[in-house]
Amino acid sequence: MQYIKNYNLELYNKIIALKESNKRTIIQKIIDKIKRYTEKSIVFPQKEVDEFINIACEYMNINKDEYYKIIEQFRAGELKLIENYENQNQTDIFWFNVDKKFICVNIYAQSNFYKSIYVVLSRLLTNNITVLDYGCGTGLLAILLHKRFNFKKLVLLDIDNYTAGFVKFYIEKTSSKEIVWEDILKYSSNETFDFVQSLDVLEHLENSYEHLLKLDGIVRKGGLMALKIAFEAEDKTHLPQAAESFFVKNDGLDYLKQKYNMIKRFGYEQLVNCVYKKRG
Repeated sequence: MQYIKNYNLELYNKIIALKESNKRTIIQKIIDKIKRYTEKSIVFPQKEVDEFINIACEYMNINKDEYYKIIEQFRAGELKLIENYENQNQTDIFWFNVDKKFICVNIYAQSNFYKSIYVVLSRLLTNNITVLDYGCGTGLLAILLHKRFNFKKLVLLDIDNYTAGFVKFYIEKTSSKEIVWEDILKYSSNETFDFVQSLDVLEHLENSYEHLLKLDGIVRKGGLMALKIAFEAEDKTHLPQAAESFFVKNDGLDYLKQKYNMIKRFGYEQLVNCVYKKRG
């Protein structure tokens, strides 16, 4: 109700006067409408994305026409990024062999998450927070959010491959002192963070449930976690072992229900892209 009160005091007073059964239905409809309006009204940071793409093209030694050609091929389903590695360890075979095409597609994919995560952070978090991106890829999403919310600290974790080379290049090029890249295979810290995100990651890892436990240890009590769970799909990089680890050998959803409140669904797969708030 506080959400509606801040939005429209007159409307809030009218709802208070309703019977309880009618009140709940109307409140939910209004909240859903406000959320849709809020997300549509967000101005996408195209200038910042263009600057990011320019640095990426410099790192890859390509021009922007080449970049957008790769994106067009990807959207048309004509781009072959990988072979079928579903029965093998992708960390050893694929993720150390990514190339320019992967960087381009990853920038495009991460930009699609911006508005959904922005809405959550703008409502629930203040400036001067600490953030960790678990499996950051190019780091675009976290960096865009950092530019908006002025994070006190941003830690980007991933394996040390060609894409990681770009992230290090970006940090040095922009003299971003608040941003730190670290090797996810070597990362060891007792530090907890106000906001942790891990998107398009768990479904690629055979032992996805173990990584969920690691993520939980990184989120502070009362903190937020944006997560795409380890679902199986018709995609050569979505490992059946990842879904098995999360849903069959372990009950990842039950673990999340015990320790977190789900506060927002977002993105294309409405059942698997969620923002959770840790109880505490």
